Amino acid sequence: MLNIAGIKLYDVGEVADMFKVNKATIRNWIRSGTLQTIRIKRAHYINEDTLRQLVTPQPKQDTDV
Repeated sequence: MLNIAGIKLYDVGEVADMFKVNKATIRNWIRSGTLQTIRIKRAHYINEDTLRQLVTPQPKQDTDV
């Protein structure tokens, strides 16, 4: 984990361990846009707030048109 100016950033391996999935799954989530990352050099880092949003249930949108 990196801590830059009070912002916690987790690398792909750490996030994979948190969610108990393979690192390839996290990379797929990044590629599909499910997870937004911050790139530092060649590494992807995920902000703690982004992880919270991922696990927080989102309200259902009304699909009636």
